[in-house]
Amino acid sequence: AVCRERTQTCFYTTNFGRKEATPSMRPRSLSRLLLVLSSATVARSVDVNPWHSSSLELGGGYDESSWLGTAEDRHHGMVFEEAARYELAIRGEPPKIFVLDAADESSTITEILNRQEGVCAGQRLEGEPASIGKEFRFWSSGHSQKQIEMEFWEYMNRWENCDVDQMKIDGNSRLLGGPHTPKFIKHTYAKLNVSEEELRFVVLLRDPVQRAYAEYQNCVRNGRGCSPVQASNNFEETVARELQDWKKCNAERDFTTTRWQGCGTCDGYSLPGLYAEQLENWFQYFNSSQFLVATEDMLKESPKPLFNAIVDHIGLQDAAVPRFFPKAEAIELPESSTELAQFFDQPNVKLLEMADTYPDVFFKHMPGTKQQFFKLP
Repeated sequence: AVCRERTQTCFYTTNFGRKEATPSMRPRSLSRLLLVLSSATVARSVDVNPWHSSSLELGGGYDESSWLGTAEDRHHGMVFEEAARYELAIRGEPPKIFVLDAADESSTITEILNRQEGVCAGQRLEGEPASIGKEFRFWSSGHSQKQIEMEFWEYMNRWENCDVDQMKIDGNSRLLGGPHTPKFIKHTYAKLNVSEEELRFVVLLRDPVQRAYAEYQNCVRNGRGCSPVQASNNFEETVARELQDWKKCNAERDFTTTRWQGCGTCDGYSLPGLYAEQLENWFQYFNSSQFLVATEDMLKESPKPLFNAIVDHIGLQDAAVPRFFPKAEAIELPESSTELAQFFDQPNVKLLEMADTYPDVFFKHMPGTKQQFFKLP
């Protein structure tokens, strides 16, 4: 009860030590406290440390059946589901609209939608850096399913000031490429007893070569989005190494698992541009009719029609069309990008074939027209 008072400093004690609750945990944090305590209690009986990284990290060998098999995790899941009844009654339902993109435009679209009447914008939590303000990278931050459930209500605190019936939107430029992200969302929402059929996804794609070079510029100039794979400041050398590793992985890998998920394509400059593989992964967990896919060029060339299609897709009533749409800065590609463009020839053909298969999913797509989504440099 003390933890529910905003003005109190709250502590919880486990057999692993005494920890101070963060300010974002204090409001309505009863369920999260129960999850922490239940994990510690069951851990004593099964000799598992819930704070140990090996208990939390997903890793490349994630096996759902093994995760659900331990006494600790089964108990933890039951506590999460029980807590959901209490939490959702107070907070309202979690975000049902997700803006997934590779165009680095999700923050733009999300901000425009967040300004609409009937939409409540998520807020940065106390103590978080200003860079968190535009994108909440909760689902794509490398969690395990268990850790997501441990931190889910803290994530929901971003919308703690929203009315129960207001629309909530989560826009994130890392969601699309996360191999396990759709599985996390599907499983979590099922435990919350929130119908997955009500979820809607807006996908914005960027020419994969331009996306790769834009990521490089963000990494080198601004220090944003860098990963160990991107340690080198030389774009050409980094891309060459990525493509070499990709070819080697494809030659050696057992194809009983998908090569996209198994060859490190979440990081780096080039491989996250394999959009068809990413969309196929999402379509395994959600119906294709829940998606609207468009490109950055479509946003530039037909902003109002695309905006109208988006608000219609997500079910936002009486939306006000913006007077102007911010445009991404033009990028001058290096000459070496031609090799990267050639690498994407076949993946882009696969994306076009997918659009022919799902014409209602892709904005203004005409099957059989050989529409080019992306142009070579």
